[in-house]
Amino acid sequence: MQKQNLIILSPYLDLSGGVVSFVKSLKGHWDSNEIYFFRGGNNGNKVLKYINTALEIIRFIVGLLITPNIKVFVNTSLNKKAYQRDQLYCSIANVLKKEVYLFIHGWENDFFQKVQSDFSKTAFFKSKKIFVLSKDFKNSIVETGYFEENVVVEQTIVDNDFINAFRSEKKDFKEGEINLLYLSRMEKDKGIFTVLEAFKKLHKKNTHFNLDIAGNGSDAEKVKKWIDSNQELPIYYHGRVEGDDKIRLFKKAHFYLLPTIHHEGLPISILEAITSGCIVFVTPSGGIKYFFKDKEMGFLLKDASPEELKEKIKIALKDWALLKKIAEENHRNGYLKYSPQSLIKRIELTLYG
Repeated sequence: MQKQNLIILSPYLDLSGGVVSFVKSLKGHWDSNEIYFFRGGNNGNKVLKYINTALEIIRFIVGLLITPNIKVFVNTSLNKKAYQRDQLYCSIANVLKKEVYLFIHGWENDFFQKVQSDFSKTAFFKSKKIFVLSKDFKNSIVETGYFEENVVVEQTIVDNDFINAFRSEKKDFKEGEINLLYLSRMEKDKGIFTVLEAFKKLHKKNTHFNLDIAGNGSDAEKVKKWIDSNQELPIYYHGRVEGDDKIRLFKKAHFYLLPTIHHEGLPISILEAITSGCIVFVTPSGGIKYFFKDKEMGFLLKDASPEELKEKIKIALKDWALLKKIAEENHRNGYLKYSPQSLIKRIELTLYG
């Protein structure tokens, strides 16, 4: 049977972020004929940006016109920049009578509240289906009048290379050394300063702790200054990491920390931590609270304070048998549940029935 044509709208794959990671992880695994169109992230002066944007739009229109039997799969986020930009692409597809399927990854709740009353008038609202990463996000969209049965709650996935790197790996938990890892954006809302302050408190009485942090973001310079002013602490900052460098950090880590207050969907880093066999410490923010199982995947924090994170880590260290059990179950579930192939099967069933 001839493959279906699927136009996939995405940020450029050399950029960072969860949407790019998602698209790259699925790339090459679809049963559909994958046709990629990239937009956004243009550098240079304003004139060059306008020219590049115009060329991206023209290429997209030509692709819609010359490709037979197609559906359009748009990867976007609910923030001002992406919202304004991708409305245009969805409008073009609607005018040319192409079915649009929208996958909303990032979600800024404050921004959505501003546009919620007009959402029913937008090109997004005309999408055949909308995929989101949280029941909260689904409820917000349904409140705009969009059909509930057309909103699909999905999850992110883990790259096959990452999964394969941990197939034969097992965490070695022993009291001599515990390695902690924070791998996310360097931003206050994501919990980086909670991690640093909690680690400082822990290290006063537990000198066998080490902390690796990785990522970039708006608070990266503040993080570096904090580390410089606490040079007695074994904290290692790696900047943005990918591929083998990221795998190496997860292989080293025993505990993964993400005390976020950001309105999350389901961060890929949590699934990566689970797949690697880490014990996860996380807040019930956004879609995390529907996914995360306390004492089964790790430990759920009541709040994002340094004191709460410190106390939960101390509690965890009292039961080594439980830690080993959680690590083994996490590792097993990682490659059974979070592979690109499992997600693609579900999405294509929604697209093609």
